[in-house]
Amino acid sequence: METDPGGLPDGARTPVDGLVASLQEWRAAAGNPAYAEVAARVARARVARGIPEFEARVARTTIYDLFRLGRRRIDTDLLLEVVQALGVDAAGIERWQRAVEKLHRGGSDLSVPLVEPRPESSGEAAGQLTRDAAEASGGEPVPGPAGPTGPRLFLPGSQLLSPIVGMSAVALMVLCLVINQTGNLLTQLLPFVLYLDMIGTAIAAVLLGPWHGALVGLATSFTVIPQTGHEAAYFAVVNVAGALLWGYGVRSGRVRTIARYLLLCCLVGFVCTVLATIVILIVFEGGRSGHGSDNLVVALRDRGSSLVVAVFSTNLLASLVDKILSGLLALVAVDVLATRQRKRLDQSSAQGSDQH
Repeated sequence: METDPGGLPDGARTPVDGLVASLQEWRAAAGNPAYAEVAARVARARVARGIPEFEARVARTTIYDLFRLGRRRIDTDLLLEVVQALGVDAAGIERWQRAVEKLHRGGSDLSVPLVEPRPESSGEAAGQLTRDAAEASGGEPVPGPAGPTGPRLFLPGSQLLSPIVGMSAVALMVLCLVINQTGNLLTQLLPFVLYLDMIGTAIAAVLLGPWHGALVGLATSFTVIPQTGHEAAYFAVVNVAGALLWGYGVRSGRVRTIARYLLLCCLVGFVCTVLATIVILIVFEGGRSGHGSDNLVVALRDRGSSLVVAVFSTNLLASLVDKILSGLLALVAVDVLATRQRKRLDQSSAQGSDQH
């Protein structure tokens, strides 16, 4: 739509239409990103400012309505957020702010003509905004990646991946269960003490949510009984607790750097060790759980350590290594899925540009 420097754009019916028509032009200059993509960008910017994720979300339909002509009122705060989400530079933001101030004063010519394409570049600025924004109309968002080479799920300004729902979520949970069972088999074959039966639990908790991860962990405890015996069922509480800590931890808004994420993994390892120690001391006579760590427990006991100290310290070392490894593999899974979503998004955006 052409913008008339001397008045409202052609066909505009209200003063607000001047802003809306200009907003449509600026969206076109930014490559016609989908409304859900714009909503995801706004959510990311809000989270980066410290707003909790559940408050930062904005519906796709809300963004769509912002671009609709014929409005008599407009959310100017959201309008400026959308302008920023389109990759507008500092000078352009100032022009939009002046137009909003003019609206508040009752002005009539509220158009913001395009002088040059507003995204700073197709690389750093616009690319940073669009890499991992996804076409999503609802559901619980899961944190997403940073860029083309690495995960940014826990970094400042992190974006939200498209929710994994329906049969895709079920398939991923089954895959995570298989990963846990495979890890359990490897644990029995390794000549040293290491737990590998929570890798799938971590992936499910991070990608799908805490209770999805808890279900995977619970299922693991009972499906490995043919391999390890009924004793595995006693440790279900350990798997569930680990999943809940991972799942809620990455969604708390406090885990935004890799360092903090590793601290979260260490916390998971510590809590799981405490619970496992309690289970071992209550259920298993003499602290012998049938795991390879039993030999280390005996060795520490022979050196004068108490049973509690021997069981706890032995399990803590192996658990910390396991939880950090599991957490890092969950990051790899996030990066793989984010890359696939980004490719689909790029293809969708390219098709949308061709249609417009």
